[in-house]
Amino acid sequence: MIVEPERISGSRMNRFLECPSSMLQDGESNYNPDNPDAQMGTACHESMAAIVDGQEPDLEAIAHNREVEIEDLRHAVWLARKAWDEIKKWFPNPRPEFPLSGDLVKGTTDAIHTNGETMCLLDWDFGWTGTNKLNQLKCYALAAAEMFGWP
Repeated sequence: MIVEPERISGSRMNRFLECPSSMLQDGESNYNPDNPDAQMGTACHESMAAIVDGQEPDLEAIAHNREVEIEDLRHAVWLARKAWDEIKKWFPNPRPEFPLSGDLVKGTTDAIHTNGETMCLLDWDFGWTGTNKLNQLKCYALAAAEMFGWP
């Protein structure tokens, strides 16, 4: 019997590289979407997806829906918007929340720009930053290269 390997999410790559057998354990991870920090991260990502898409997010509605403090969200989005203003020159035609799927890896990058000659990927990181995200971005780049037919 041949078992096809499951594609690894870019956000889980560090875990896989540290302990490959951990991918065989039950459960995706110890991520809890109802955790207040996760709710804030989701609210920030939702807000920034609108901004990257050229829209103004309704921060009050997002804060209410995610049950986060509006002032905390405003501050985080203000900081992220400043970062976006610095890097958006590399994303002339950004596609926010872009799902990526390659032969080995998968994930959703927070923004991507490609024009056939260059490719830029963005992954916002709000809150906990206890791990290096370089492997996650490498996975996204690999999946994007496969999707767009890059060598």
